[in-house]
Amino acid sequence: MNVDRKPLRVLVGSYKGVQKLRVANELRLQSLEREYGGVMVGGDLEGIVRELRSVEQKLYLRLRKVLKQFPLWTEWMSCVKGCGAVTAAYVIGWLDPDKPSPSHWWRYCGFGVVNGVAERRSRGEKTVYNPKLKTAMWNLTDAFVKRGGGYREALRHFYEEESQKINVGEVVLSERNVGMEYFDGEKWRPVTEKVVREVRSPVPVRLAKAHVYARARRKVAKLFLSHAWTVWRLLEGKPIRPHYAAERYGHLEYIMPVYDREPKPDWWHRLLRWADEKGLSIVDFSVT
Repeated sequence: MNVDRKPLRVLVGSYKGVQKLRVANELRLQSLEREYGGVMVGGDLEGIVRELRSVEQKLYLRLRKVLKQFPLWTEWMSCVKGCGAVTAAYVIGWLDPDKPSPSHWWRYCGFGVVNGVAERRSRGEKTVYNPKLKTAMWNLTDAFVKRGGGYREALRHFYEEESQKINVGEVVLSERNVGMEYFDGEKWRPVTEKVVREVRSPVPVRLAKAHVYARARRKVAKLFLSHAWTVWRLLEGKPIRPHYAAERYGHLEYIMPVYDREPKPDWWHRLLRWADEKGLSIVDFSVT
Protein backbone atom coordinates (compact mmCIF):
# COMPACT_ATOMS: atom_id res chain seq x y z
CA MET A 1 0.00 0.00 0.00
CA ASN A 2 1.76 3.11 -1.24
CA VAL A 3 0.50 5.89 1.05
CA ASP A 4 2.56 9.03 1.60
CA ARG A 5 4.09 8.82 5.09
CA LYS A 6 5.46 12.36 5.23
CA PRO A 7 2.27 13.78 6.86
CA LEU A 8 2.90 11.48 9.83
CA ARG A 9 6.37 12.96 10.32
CA VAL A 10 5.01 16.50 10.13
CA LEU A 11 2.12 15.82 12.51
CA VAL A 12 4.10 13.96 15.14
CA GLY A 13 6.81 16.64 15.05
CA SER A 14 4.21 19.40 15.46
CA TYR A 15 2.44 17.47 18.21
CA LYS A 16 5.63 16.93 20.22
CA GLY A 17 6.64 20.57 19.74
CA VAL A 18 3.30 21.92 21.00
CA GLN A 19 3.29 19.39 23.84
CA LYS A 20 6.76 20.51 24.96
CA LEU A 21 5.66 24.17 24.88
CA ARG A 22 2.45 23.38 26.80
CA VAL A 23 4.34 21.50 29.53
CA ALA A 24 6.91 24.31 29.85
CA ASN A 25 4.14 26.90 30.32
CA GLU A 26 2.29 24.69 32.82
CA LEU A 27 5.47 24.42 34.90
CA ARG A 28 5.96 28.19 34.62
CA LEU A 29 2.39 28.72 35.78
CA GLN A 30 2.91 26.46 38.79
CA SER A 31 6.10 28.36 39.66
CA LEU A 32 4.27 31.70 39.51
CA GLU A 33 1.45 30.40 41.69
CA ARG A 34 3.94 29.23 44.33
CA GLU A 35 5.89 32.49 44.18
CA TYR A 36 2.94 34.91 44.22
CA GLY A 37 0.32 32.90 46.05
CA GLY A 38 -1.99 32.34 43.12
CA VAL A 39 -1.92 35.96 41.85
CA MET A 40 -1.35 35.95 38.10
CA VAL A 41 1.62 37.95 36.92
CA GLY A 42 2.54 38.78 33.34
CA GLY A 43 -0.68 38.10 31.42
CA ASP A 44 -3.24 35.37 30.99
CA LEU A 45 -0.88 32.42 31.13
CA GLU A 46 -3.73 30.08 32.05
CA GLY A 47 -5.53 31.02 28.83
CA ILE A 48 -2.36 30.34 26.81
CA VAL A 49 -2.01 26.91 28.43
CA ARG A 50 -5.65 26.12 27.58
CA GLU A 51 -5.11 27.15 23.95
CA LEU A 52 -1.94 25.04 23.72
CA ARG A 53 -3.79 22.04 25.18
CA SER A 54 -6.54 22.54 22.60
CA VAL A 55 -4.05 22.68 19.71
CA GLU A 56 -2.28 19.62 21.09
CA GLN A 57 -5.55 17.68 21.18
CA LYS A 58 -6.45 18.71 17.64
CA LEU A 59 -3.06 17.56 16.35
CA TYR A 60 -3.46 14.24 18.15
CA LEU A 61 -6.91 13.64 16.64
CA ARG A 62 -5.57 14.55 13.20
CA LEU A 63 -2.69 12.13 13.73
CA ARG A 64 -5.09 9.29 14.56
CA LYS A 65 -7.14 10.12 11.47
CA VAL A 66 -4.09 9.90 9.19
CA LEU A 67 -2.99 6.64 10.84
CA LYS A 68 -6.23 4.98 9.74
CA GLN A 69 -4.79 4.90 6.22
CA PHE A 70 -2.15 2.39 7.34
CA PRO A 71 -3.09 -1.28 7.91
CA LEU A 72 -0.18 -1.71 10.33
CA TRP A 73 -2.06 0.62 12.72
CA THR A 74 -5.62 -0.54 12.08
CA GLU A 75 -4.82 -4.27 11.92
CA TRP A 76 -2.21 -4.57 14.68
CA MET A 77 -0.76 -1.60 16.58
CA SER A 78 -4.13 -0.25 17.73
CA CYS A 79 -4.79 -3.71 19.25
CA VAL A 80 -1.62 -3.74 21.38
CA LYS A 81 -1.93 -2.44 24.93
CA GLY A 82 0.54 0.39 25.52
CA CYS A 83 1.10 1.23 21.84
CA GLY A 84 -0.44 4.61 21.12
CA ALA A 85 -0.81 6.78 18.05
CA VAL A 86 2.41 8.74 18.63
CA THR A 87 4.58 5.61 18.80
CA ALA A 88 2.82 4.20 15.74
CA ALA A 89 3.49 7.44 13.85
CA TYR A 90 7.21 7.21 14.65
CA VAL A 91 7.41 3.59 13.47
CA ILE A 92 5.30 4.01 10.31
CA GLY A 93 6.64 7.47 9.48
CA TRP A 94 10.36 6.74 9.74
CA LEU A 95 10.95 2.99 9.26
CA ASP A 96 11.11 1.22 5.91
CA PRO A 97 9.41 -2.19 5.55
CA ASP A 98 11.54 -2.94 2.49
CA LYS A 99 14.66 -3.39 4.65
CA PRO A 100 15.72 -7.06 4.37
CA SER A 101 15.61 -7.79 8.11
CA PRO A 102 14.57 -6.22 11.47
CA SER A 103 18.23 -5.74 12.42
CA HIS A 104 18.35 -2.66 10.15
CA TRP A 105 15.51 -1.21 12.19
CA TRP A 106 17.22 -2.11 15.46
CA ARG A 107 20.31 -0.14 14.54
CA TYR A 108 18.34 2.86 13.24
CA CYS A 109 16.41 2.94 16.53
CA GLY A 110 19.58 2.85 18.65
CA PHE A 111 19.70 -0.86 19.53
CA GLY A 112 22.67 -1.82 17.37
CA VAL A 113 25.64 -3.81 18.73
CA VAL A 114 29.26 -3.22 17.68
CA ASN A 115 31.97 -5.65 18.85
CA GLY A 116 29.64 -7.05 21.48
CA VAL A 117 28.86 -3.64 23.00
CA ALA A 118 25.65 -1.59 22.65
CA GLU A 119 26.15 1.27 20.21
CA ARG A 120 26.36 4.72 21.81
CA ARG A 121 26.93 8.28 20.71
CA SER A 122 30.58 9.29 20.42
CA ARG A 123 31.85 12.85 20.52
CA GLY A 124 32.99 14.05 17.10
CA GLU A 125 31.34 11.16 15.26
CA LYS A 126 28.10 11.14 13.30
CA THR A 127 25.27 9.34 15.10
CA VAL A 128 24.13 6.33 13.09
CA TYR A 129 20.74 6.03 14.79
CA ASN A 130 17.72 8.32 15.19
CA PRO A 131 17.65 9.67 18.79
CA LYS A 132 13.92 10.47 18.57
CA LEU A 133 13.08 6.91 17.62
CA LYS A 134 15.27 5.53 20.40
CA THR A 135 13.45 7.74 22.91
CA ALA A 136 10.09 6.68 21.48
CA MET A 137 11.00 3.00 21.91
CA TRP A 138 12.13 3.49 25.52
CA ASN A 139 8.91 5.38 26.27
CA LEU A 140 6.99 2.52 24.66
CA THR A 141 8.50 -0.02 27.07
CA ASP A 142 7.34 2.17 29.96
CA ALA A 143 3.84 2.25 28.46
CA PHE A 144 3.85 -1.55 28.23
CA VAL A 145 4.55 -1.77 31.96
CA LYS A 146 1.84 0.77 32.85
CA ARG A 147 -0.89 -0.54 30.53
CA GLY A 148 -0.28 -4.25 30.97
CA GLY A 149 -0.88 -6.62 28.11
CA GLY A 150 1.26 -9.12 26.28
CA TYR A 151 4.44 -7.09 25.99
CA ARG A 152 4.52 -6.57 29.76
CA GLU A 153 4.38 -10.36 30.09
CA ALA A 154 7.26 -10.58 27.61
CA LEU A 155 9.23 -8.03 29.64
CA ARG A 156 8.65 -10.03 32.81
CA HIS A 157 9.85 -13.16 30.99
CA PHE A 158 13.00 -11.42 29.75
CA TYR A 159 13.69 -9.94 33.21
CA GLU A 160 13.60 -13.42 34.76
CA GLU A 161 15.78 -14.71 31.93
CA GLU A 162 18.38 -11.96 32.37
CA SER A 163 18.33 -12.38 36.17
CA GLN A 164 19.82 -15.84 35.66
CA LYS A 165 22.88 -14.15 34.14
CA ILE A 166 23.37 -11.74 37.04
CA ASN A 167 26.72 -13.17 38.17
CA VAL A 168 29.41 -12.23 35.67
CA GLY A 169 32.20 -13.93 37.64
CA GLU A 170 35.60 -12.74 38.81
CA VAL A 171 37.15 -10.31 36.33
CA VAL A 172 39.58 -7.42 36.05
CA LEU A 173 37.38 -4.34 35.87
CA SER A 174 37.14 -2.41 32.61
CA GLU A 175 34.85 0.24 31.08
CA ARG A 176 32.46 -2.54 30.05
CA ASN A 177 31.73 -3.18 33.75
CA VAL A 178 30.66 0.41 34.55
CA GLY A 179 27.10 0.32 35.89
CA MET A 180 27.54 -3.18 37.35
CA GLU A 181 28.38 -4.07 40.96
CA TYR A 182 31.58 -5.54 42.42
CA PHE A 183 32.31 -7.19 45.78
CA ASP A 184 35.07 -5.40 47.71
CA GLY A 185 35.39 -8.07 50.39
CA GLU A 186 32.67 -6.59 52.62
CA LYS A 187 29.71 -5.57 50.44
CA TRP A 188 28.55 -5.10 46.85
CA ARG A 189 29.36 -1.64 45.50
CA PRO A 190 28.65 0.09 42.15
CA VAL A 191 31.36 0.01 39.49
CA THR A 192 32.25 3.55 38.44
CA GLU A 193 34.97 4.90 36.15
CA LYS A 194 36.97 5.85 39.26
CA VAL A 195 36.69 2.29 40.61
CA VAL A 196 37.88 0.90 37.25
CA ARG A 197 41.00 3.07 37.50
CA GLU A 198 41.74 2.22 41.15
CA VAL A 199 40.86 -1.49 41.46
CA ARG A 200 43.36 -3.45 39.39
CA SER A 201 43.02 -6.99 40.77
CA PRO A 202 40.24 -9.43 39.73
CA VAL A 203 37.04 -9.05 41.77
CA PRO A 204 33.59 -10.73 41.73
CA VAL A 205 31.21 -8.78 39.46
CA ARG A 206 27.44 -8.97 39.00
CA LEU A 207 24.75 -7.04 37.18
CA ALA A 208 22.78 -4.44 39.14
CA LYS A 209 18.99 -4.93 39.20
CA ALA A 210 18.57 -1.71 37.21
CA HIS A 211 20.98 -3.12 34.63
CA VAL A 212 18.96 -6.34 34.39
CA TYR A 213 15.74 -4.35 33.96
CA ALA A 214 17.32 -2.18 31.25
CA ARG A 215 18.39 -5.31 29.38
CA ALA A 216 14.84 -6.68 29.56
CA ARG A 217 13.42 -3.38 28.25
CA ARG A 218 15.91 -3.41 25.40
CA LYS A 219 14.88 -6.96 24.47
CA VAL A 220 11.19 -6.03 24.47
CA ALA A 221 11.82 -2.96 22.30
CA LYS A 222 13.72 -5.10 19.77
CA LEU A 223 11.00 -7.75 19.90
CA PHE A 224 8.32 -5.13 19.17
CA LEU A 225 10.32 -3.76 16.23
CA SER A 226 10.85 -7.24 14.78
CA HIS A 227 7.11 -7.87 15.10
CA ALA A 228 6.33 -4.55 13.39
CA TRP A 229 8.66 -5.48 10.50
CA THR A 230 7.05 -8.93 10.17
CA VAL A 231 3.42 -7.78 10.38
CA TRP A 232 3.95 -4.84 8.01
CA ARG A 233 5.48 -7.07 5.35
CA LEU A 234 2.84 -9.76 5.91
CA LEU A 235 0.04 -7.24 5.40
CA GLU A 236 1.66 -6.02 2.18
CA GLY A 237 2.16 -9.55 0.85
CA LYS A 238 5.96 -9.41 1.05
CA PRO A 239 8.15 -12.37 2.07
CA ILE A 240 9.14 -12.73 5.72
CA ARG A 241 11.94 -14.73 7.31
CA PRO A 242 12.69 -16.48 10.62
CA HIS A 243 14.58 -14.44 13.19
CA TYR A 244 18.38 -14.29 13.12
CA ALA A 245 18.88 -16.73 16.00
CA ALA A 246 16.76 -19.36 14.23
CA GLU A 247 18.58 -18.94 10.92
CA ARG A 248 22.10 -18.73 12.34
CA TYR A 249 22.07 -20.81 15.53
CA GLY A 250 19.03 -23.04 15.20
CA HIS A 251 17.07 -21.46 18.06
CA LEU A 252 13.55 -22.62 17.25
CA GLU A 253 11.50 -20.60 19.76
CA TYR A 254 9.31 -18.07 17.94
CA ILE A 255 7.43 -15.35 19.85
CA MET A 256 4.23 -14.39 18.05
CA PRO A 257 3.30 -10.70 17.64
CA VAL A 258 1.23 -9.66 20.64
CA TYR A 259 -2.45 -9.09 19.85
CA ASP A 260 -4.36 -8.16 23.00
CA ARG A 261 -7.84 -8.80 21.60
CA GLU A 262 -10.02 -11.70 20.54
CA PRO A 263 -10.60 -13.08 18.02
CA LYS A 264 -7.17 -13.11 16.40
CA PRO A 265 -7.13 -11.69 12.82
CA ASP A 266 -6.48 -13.63 9.64
CA TRP A 267 -2.86 -12.42 9.28
CA TRP A 268 -2.08 -13.72 12.80
CA HIS A 269 -3.31 -17.20 11.90
CA ARG A 270 -1.39 -17.12 8.60
CA LEU A 271 1.78 -16.25 10.51
CA LEU A 272 1.06 -19.05 12.98
CA ARG A 273 0.81 -21.56 10.12
CA TRP A 274 4.01 -20.20 8.56
CA ALA A 275 5.91 -20.60 11.85
CA ASP A 276 4.54 -24.13 12.25
CA GLU A 277 5.67 -25.05 8.73
CA LYS A 278 9.17 -23.77 9.58
CA GLY A 279 9.25 -26.09 12.60
CA LEU A 280 9.36 -23.22 15.09
CA SER A 281 8.16 -23.59 18.68
CA ILE A 282 5.38 -21.03 19.24
CA VAL A 283 5.28 -18.67 22.24
CA ASP A 284 2.37 -16.23 22.63
CA PHE A 285 2.33 -13.57 25.38
CA SER A 286 -0.94 -11.96 24.22
CA VAL A 287 -3.33 -10.94 27.02
CA THR A 288 -7.04 -10.71 26.14
